Amino acid sequence: MNLYDLHPDPKHLKGYEQRFKIPEIAFEEAMKRSKIGTGVRYPDLEPGIAKSAQYSYEYAHIMTYHRFPLGEPAIAKDPYYARRYAQDIVKGRWPEGESGIVKDPLQAYDYARDVIKGRFPEGELVIMQRPGIAYMYARDIIKGRWPEAESIIAKDEYVTRHYYQFLSKLYIRGVK
Repeated sequence: MNLYDLHPDPKHLKGYEQRFKIPEIAFEEAMKRSKIGTGVRYPDLEPGIAKSAQYSYEYAHIMTYHRFPLGEPAIAKDPYYARRYAQDIVKGRWPEGESGIVKDPLQAYDYARDVIKGRFPEGELVIMQRPGIAYMYARDIIKGRWPEAESIIAKDEYVTRHYYQFLSKLYIRGVK
């Protein structure tokens, strides 16, 4: 909630001059000034927005439709927003964000599937931490057996059953 908008005379509130250093307030101000998707940038608000992965991503995605270099360091640290930024803004592999993406198994899998559209070796160790995601990676990305992850997949009975059903179908079709 932006108290500066609610106060009858916000200039008298403490911190009024510094308010745009707060990411949420800076982003809200950018939204007020512009129609969404016009591509207009607000350099006076960008330093505040750039402190937040969420608002940096949303500024690039909703407001400018372009990369937001000032916000990229914050985005790169957050697995979800780094993957979304690569997918929606960069529209391809984003090496600067991969160190953040590899912190989360699901985001690493989604990055491999939706951005790289192939194997993501840097993310495979984290993907292997979750049996279900390891199975999906084998099924959707590797499209075959993933021996390195089988000991992890085997820790979940339900996932193991699906993994072996998937492999059985491959072998029946003659894919090895």
